[in-house]
Amino acid sequence: MTTPPIGTKTFQRRIGRHDVRVDDDDILTLIVDGDLRADEMREILREHDSKLIRDGDLYVVSDLRRLGSVEPEARHELGARSRTLPGYCVAYMVSGFKMKLLLEFIIKAVNVRLTGKVVFRFFDNDAQAREWLRSMQQQRGRR
Repeated sequence: MTTPPIGTKTFQRRIGRHDVRVDDDDILTLIVDGDLRADEMREILREHDSKLIRDGDLYVVSDLRRLGSVEPEARHELGARSRTLPGYCVAYMVSGFKMKLLLEFIIKAVNVRLTGKVVFRFFDNDAQAREWLRSMQQQRGRR
């Protein structure tokens, strides 16, 4: 089951079986469904990073509850990103404790490399995730 749309979408793109969209609250939503290939990761990161660079900040709901396997080359795409990216906020929805631990480890490693830091939390549903991201937008002077 995918996350239902919130309001009017200002942008939507399907990449393989995965969806990337920006809703009227200016929150980027990524819904991963199944295995993640390197070419898909590259396109997802292109959308993510271009919005981050254009806007100077980014607020993301990342729904990984239906994530399958991740190709090794797809993981390398994460490491190939620019080290000068600004910080951003991510609300993760994952399917288990093991995935939470893995993501925490990855984000700590990313935060060592990047100029800006990734601020993140885990949520059980889209409404809670968006509420937190909207509060982060206000805290950071976005809205």
